[in-house]
Amino acid sequence: MALDHGILNLPLKARGNIHAELDRYKAEKAADKKAAARELAALHKEQQALAKQKLAEMSDERAQQLMKKLNMTRSQLDKELNSIAHWRPAVILRGI
Repeated sequence: MALDHGILNLPLKARGNIHAELDRYKAEKAADKKAAARELAALHKEQQALAKQKLAEMSDERAQQLMKKLNMTRSQLDKELNSIAHWRPAVILRGI
């Protein structure tokens, strides 16, 4: 890309304020990133609610199978599954 010497001969204030343009660009990028984080957080909250609902609906037979497989008591199993539902709800939604 060739330099335009006509633009280079202009004083900086006549070329536009590059700092203001950079600040605007950075602000736009930060706003986009913040909006994406909000969407992700909302999705996570929704998945948490669904996962906790699935755990509440889990049958005693399935709980017995998991307790036997994981060698845990019911309270230990409930504590572990609630922790997973809180931090990684997609795992619970995939299937317990």
